[in-house]
Amino acid sequence: MSATISTFDPYSLEGHYGLDMACYLLHQQQPRSVRISACDAEVVKAAARRLDWVAEPLLVETPQLASVLMEQLGLRSVCAAELRADAALVLLPAGLSGLPPMASFIVTVAQNALSYKSLLYPGQVGSNVFTLLRWLKQRYIICEQVGLFGPRFVFNWALSQLAGVRWAPEHFRFGQRAIDNLYSTGSLWWLGYLVVVAARQKA
Repeated sequence: MSATISTFDPYSLEGHYGLDMACYLLHQQQPRSVRISACDAEVVKAAARRLDWVAEPLLVETPQLASVLMEQLGLRSVCAAELRADAALVLLPAGLSGLPPMASFIVTVAQNALSYKSLLYPGQVGSNVFTLLRWLKQRYIICEQVGLFGPRFVFNWALSQLAGVRWAPEHFRFGQRAIDNLYSTGSLWWLGYLVVVAARQKA
């Protein structure tokens, strides 16, 4: 087994809600062009499906990914590392070495070792939210921070599972409370298993 989790399932609950929030933050800025920075074809496809409102062709990292988007989704895409997009969508950055990609606006989705997941699977999530913030701050000013699957979600979800079918009303009530607290922008956002961080380029 690998020491760290390098990818996530974009069609899982966490992938679905994480990508939804990231693309919502992008949509608020209405960029004309977006670069998707990810190497997993399924992750790139899942993001591209949420970005059909972008006016210009999406930029991706490799010719292979461009071919996947064109052949499987019928999308125009451009693979050119030297081209700069208005916005960048960085999905699960690995290692966080070097500088973040250049854009006027950036949104990053990352796993966070400072969460319940590390209690269940010690050592499998390698990066944490503070490493991500330091990486982004080399070029950007943070403007939005959202945690997913944080303490309130986990607490209510655990109560829902404990209630089970034996106490159905409590099961559904706590399950709904968990979903209501899936996103966190308050003081405990940094304890989310997934974190979505948006930032503007420094002047």
